Amino acid sequence: MFKKTSLLAYIFMLVFSQGAYEFQNSQATVSGTDQQEIRPDFPYKDGWLGGDAAYSVPIAAYQSLWLFGDSFVGDSNARSRAGSKLVRNSVGISTYDDASGRSIKYFWNRKGKSDPNAFFEPKEGAGYFYWPMDGFQAGENLYVALSRVGLSTREVHSISR
Repeated sequence: MFKKTSLLAYIFMLVFSQGAYEFQNSQATVSGTDQQEIRPDFPYKDGWLGGDAAYSVPIAAYQSLWLFGDSFVGDSNARSRAGSKLVRNSVGISTYDDASGRSIKYFWNRKGKSDPNAFFEPKEGAGYFYWPMDGFQAGENLYVALSRVGLSTREVHSISR
């Protein structure tokens, strides 16, 4: 068993170190533009006010899907997190083209409503939520790994002195 486990670990390390090497040595260019100029930023826009655990998945030339964990959302004109709501996940689509540069559009369920919800939602009352982990495209199919996180029923007690 030890030899089989060691062999699998070696293959895993070899595959992923090769992929990292190829990524580090690649040069992305768009009409003479270097990588630094096409990296997206994440502006407060259309009610999206930030998210954590960002993963990017290339979905087309010069277009990526962004998967965010816990995300602050508000009304479409919000420029501050004051009064915002927290949804367990959201997504964005970033695009680059020579004419308009880079842009991003954000998505979650019930966008623009007073009771927004996560983009990836379990059935109501499920007792858990999803955090996106990463994704990949195979052919015309897009796959997203989601971590199912259970809600605790423990009570929270405040401590006072």
